[in-house]
Parts: sequence; C-alpha cells; structure tokens
Amino acid sequence: MKRKSLLSLFCVGTCIAIVGCSGKQAQNLSIENGYVDYSEITTQVQIENESKSNHISMELCENVKVDANVKVPDGFSGSAYRYDAYVAPFTLENILPLFELDEKDVEKLSENLYRYQDTFFEISNDICGSLVINTESVDYYYKYNSDYLEACTDMIDFGENKELAFKKSELVKTEVCEKLKSIGINNVVVKHIYALPVEYHQYIEKTYIESGMMEENKQLGERWNSIGDCYEIVLTTEIDGIPIFEDTYVAEDDTAFNGGKIQILFSEEGIKYLNAPNQYRIREQEYEIVNVLGNEEILDVIKNKMTSIILTDTYTVTELELCYLPQIINKQLGDFWMLPVWNVTLIASDGTSINYLFRADNGEEIQW
Repeated sequence: MKRKSLLSLFCVGTCIAIVGCSGKQAQNLSIENGYVDYSEITTQVQIENESKSNHISMELCENVKVDANVKVPDGFSGSAYRYDAYVAPFTLENILPLFELDEKDVEKLSENLYRYQDTFFEISNDICGSLVINTESVDYYYKYNSDYLEACTDMIDFGENKELAFKKSELVKTEVCEKLKSIGINNVVVKHIYALPVEYHQYIEKTYIESGMMEENKQLGERWNSIGDCYEIVLTTEIDGIPIFEDTYVAEDDTAFNGGKIQILFSEEGIKYLNAPNQYRIREQEYEIVNVLGNEEILDVIKNKMTSIILTDTYTVTELELCYLPQIINKQLGDFWMLPVWNVTLIASDGTSINYLFRADNGEEIQW
C-alpha cells in the first residue's frame, strides 16, 4: 500500500515480493535485436460482459464506496500476457540528436555525466537505470511543479489540460512523444499534461513567503517573466495497451527498481527537463497467458482488504487500472517479469490518496 497526500511533494516507492511463473511458447511473434513486434500480438478471448462498463458506482462495505473508472485497453479480452523482460541501455549517441548535437559538442564530466553549455545529460545503465536531462531553468520549474496544484483552488487559468500561449497542449504532446521515440522510448502514452504559467509559480512563491517557508529576499518575483511558462508532461510506456506501473518500487533486499513514469518539463524553448526510467523490453518469444480478475472479483478482493482493517475514515475507490508491474527475478542477469496487476486508488475524506496493488490473476496483495 502507498499513501499520498494530495499536497505532498513528489515521492514514490513500492515494495514487491518475488513470485514464480512458467512460460508457454508464443505464437508468431517476431523479434529483431531483442525487441518484440507488439503489432503481431492478437487478443485471445472475447470481451466479458462485465468489462463493457468503464465506470462503477456502488456501496462496497462500511465506510467504503465505489465511484471508480475502470481502465483497461480498448477491446480488452479478459486475459493478459506475463512476459520476460530486460532493461535496454540508453546511449549518448542516441540522445544528443534531441538537441541537434553530436558527441564532439559535449563535455564529459564523469563516467555518467555530460554537459553542453547549461544542459546536463546523466545516463545510468543498470537494472535501476535512468536518463536525466537538466537545464539551469529546471531548478525553478521543478521547485513548483504540479504537486502544488491542489493548493491553488482560487486560480483557474492553469492546471491539467489547460493551454499556454506559446503552444497548444496537443502539439506539445505530439512533439514530446516523437522526441521520445527518436531516442528509443516507444509505446509511450501521456497520462497527464499540466499548464504551469508564470502566474502559477509566482502564486506558490507568495504562499511560501506568507507561511514562513521562504524568506522574501529569496523569491524570484517578476524575474519569472524572463523564465517563462512551462508544461509538465507525465507519461508512461505501454505493453499491449497496458501501461507499466509508474512508480519506483523496492524489492525484498531493499534494492530500488524503476517503474515506467517519465516526467518532462517543456517551455517555449523545448525540453528543459526529462527524467526517463528503465527502458523495459521483452526478451524472449515466451510468455504465459493469465486470466485477469473481472470487476466483481477485484471488488471482492478490495472489500476483503478493507474489512480486514480498522477504518477511522471514509474512503472512495476512484480508479481501478490494469497495469504491468516489473518484477526483478535475477539481479545479476537483469531479468524481469512483467506481471499484470490491478492498481487500486482510494481517496479518504481528508483528501489523502491510498494505492493498493493486487496481482491481476489471483488477487494477492503486493506490499509496497
């Protein structure tokens, strides 16, 4: 389980138990250079009747009701694949074209860190690797990212799915997805896009000063006008139309592994910040088909969970999302499974968000 306050700073973490599986030979899957051509994978079974509804409203149990969107792929069959996977490396050669650069243009600062003028490229290639691109202005943008939106209820000209003057949000999403594809990050889906104008950053700064969290001489104030507006885009990658679970998780040996969350800050000048986690790739032509618990079955699992604990608040189940959760199975070899899970979101009456993860095949809770 993971609790998140809606006003808290960005912080992610999960905990996972390693489980076993056996593989079955896939049919007619093409692999080139270790990559599976997902377009050749076909659905195995017809849609179940209960999967046709995308929203559920009901009383679940005492102090818990359901008013939830059910997120599954279009044409979802009721089955999913459990895949073997590995982490594909990032390379400087592939990344630099984003900025119309080549390797002779950049300065190597350390084994994994490079710089071009005010832009820094950090590449970490291991089983918990990542690509981070920073510019100087990210220190300003990232300080007041979308995590503070809930504190600004009296302002309506910014936030999710709003527009900024320098470029329409749909054009930004298209451009960002194309840029990610150009560096080998494919099958991306935009989860959120937030418009964060200068006025938003000034407003947060003002509230910091009023609350005593910032000294007045530290504020940027009107200098925000020269920094400019920005979008924050949150994406993840998909397999068969099912998103990879976004958050980082921690294995039983306290080793952290990345989820699928990609975060980008985009200004009129383009990408000012990019944080992309592991590029998970399917390794072999072997997979196992698992039957996914339907709506009624996963709701029974949630009911059993919530009735097993003492509730001191009222809760609403707001979302049921089918995801792939990367599970490390061999740290030395970098072997993972992609395990289908139900990601369940509940909101308490005080606004606190709680997430539970349950295996999609048997309802077993994954502790995190």
